[in-house]
Amino acid sequence: MTNYYFECDPDELRRKGVSKESRPNPIVQMGLLQDADAVPITYRLFPGNTNDCQTMLPVLADMKRDLSLSTVTVVADKGLNSSANMAALVASGDGFVFSQSIRGTKSERALRARVLEDAGYEGNAEGTFKKKSWQGHKTVHLKAEDTASGRAEDVVLDAKYVAFWSAKYADRARFEREKTLARARELVENPGAYSRQTHFGAAKYVRGIDFDKDTGEILDAGKARELDLAAIEEDAAADGYCLIVTSRTGWTDDEIIDAYRGLWQIEESFRVAKSDIEARPVYVRTPAHIEAHFLTCYVALAILRLLQKICPGRPSAARITEDLGKVSCSRMADNWWLFDYRSELTQDLFDAVGLEHPTSCMTTAQIRSLAKRRR
Repeated sequence: MTNYYFECDPDELRRKGVSKESRPNPIVQMGLLQDADAVPITYRLFPGNTNDCQTMLPVLADMKRDLSLSTVTVVADKGLNSSANMAALVASGDGFVFSQSIRGTKSERALRARVLEDAGYEGNAEGTFKKKSWQGHKTVHLKAEDTASGRAEDVVLDAKYVAFWSAKYADRARFEREKTLARARELVENPGAYSRQTHFGAAKYVRGIDFDKDTGEILDAGKARELDLAAIEEDAAADGYCLIVTSRTGWTDDEIIDAYRGLWQIEESFRVAKSDIEARPVYVRTPAHIEAHFLTCYVALAILRLLQKICPGRPSAARITEDLGKVSCSRMADNWWLFDYRSELTQDLFDAVGLEHPTSCMTTAQIRSLAKRRR
């Protein structure tokens, strides 16, 4: 899941919601499915106030129908880790590999303690990675509207838990927390300069801070505040640790970890769409035009991913878009055109899709013929 902000008033599609960029603007939610090779499969747009965990099942059902798939394994971060999603996936014969929170109020204290406990871990010789796993159960709570009986009930699923610690993840967590702590110190010293939308997570490290539920402004800016040292210490203890819960109890630890680590590719797809393909800012406003804009961006992303897959060396999306953007021509004479750019990458790209690379000087007729011709 990601979202795109719009500088406009809210409407039926563009609603106020939890912005990935912590902006107060109306947003549109996008749910994207892609395969293990990072090739997009399908997407759907949702109103901006749609909860992340409510978006997966309808998109997944459409994909399975359209592609005639019998079973799939969904790999997702903790934003989609909900009881309804887990129960629905297992009931339909599908599987899940979800990240499980061990931080904050949403974490289960017993699971957190087991993850942080040294017992059972096996590490590498360099001391930069360790892992452990155990078989267990996952109790999911279903709301009344999601059960056949019409009554809320708990369902116990067979599950496997895999915990691991990575030095690289620990370094990144410390770096990100230091940035948040810098904002938290500013929030303590000058609370009036911040709101719920602009503190960017710093409030979790500050004691004595309250926000107006309607405006998001800080209440009683003159009230004494201080850093929450206990919260900082508790957060730091979990640096580098990750917990995965899966219904694929027969998979090995490495298979589960590798599947989870593949999530970086969908985050990269969103980055590519927002930057290289320029999916934002969005300069259209009607629902039909918004859908057309994102469909165009989705097709461009799919083409880029396929080019990356078949091109030697798997070049980055930025390299491909930059290099192909330079393949242009200028008029030399009445009917002659000059193509003055050619590189090893453009040659690889043309070869990969079975097209001839344009020569330096070509007539209009030759260009038209080349566009129709494949090797």
